Amino acid sequence: MAASLFNMSSSLDVLGHFQTPCTVLFTTYIFMYVFAIIVYIPILWRKRSRVSEPEDNANVLFITAHPDDECMFFAPAILGVESHSSLLCFTTGNYDQKGDVRKKEVLKSCSVLGMSPQQVTVLDIRSLPDSPKVQWDRQQVCSEILRHCQQHRVKKIYTFDGYGVSGHSNHRELYKAVRHLKIDRKELQDIECYILQSVNLLRKYTSLLDLPYSVYTADVVYVSSPSQVLTAQRAMYAHWSQFVWFRILFIFFSRYLIINTFTKIDVYKQFNKHS
Repeated sequence: MAASLFNMSSSLDVLGHFQTPCTVLFTTYIFMYVFAIIVYIPILWRKRSRVSEPEDNANVLFITAHPDDECMFFAPAILGVESHSSLLCFTTGNYDQKGDVRKKEVLKSCSVLGMSPQQVTVLDIRSLPDSPKVQWDRQQVCSEILRHCQQHRVKKIYTFDGYGVSGHSNHRELYKAVRHLKIDRKELQDIECYILQSVNLLRKYTSLLDLPYSVYTADVVYVSSPSQVLTAQRAMYAHWSQFVWFRILFIFFSRYLIINTFTKIDVYKQFNKHS
């Protein structure tokens, strides 16, 4: 009997040791979430009260590497730009020999996001495959970007940054090509170029909690309303061939379905940085 009481007392002591830090963590989480909502509400109100007119009628181009990049990473920006937007996707996503299926899926996803098939270009170039093991030819990537910009009179470009969110080499090659055209060759002088900020794993899956920090660390921020988040989720469901268990976690916890933060590629900043 005495031994049982001792064991019970020991168990309660251990539980007490865990209870205090758990309470602190839970309280901190609630405080952070309430603070995030306080920041979220005025942003939504400002978006709602703004007059919805195309920003200088700019043609905006989103440059991605694979089908599903557009909704996994760029949905808030695609749904938030107040201009005519189009998508240039560099592959059909044929890494698993599902290129034909994935091409149809990206068209369906873009339709959910408000783009017609005429606004979506999906390339299928043998020398630019969907593969993290193949280094793309930068000059060929640059040529495709320039050709598309000239044909569609593009005024703004949105693409990946140097890490490419997930670290995929195809994502990173797009950044290198756009930066090369903007900074080195200066052939995108008249086009504003923005790169999607990559964040660490913790921030990547904290959903709305990342908002207070995000709004103060970027040149351009797009924040989706609840209805736009649901639209982005529906676009994700269009890519059914890619649906594995961790996509479910992404849909419910990724900040990229709610928040897009971009840094501007600026010639002047780059000059100062290397001078």
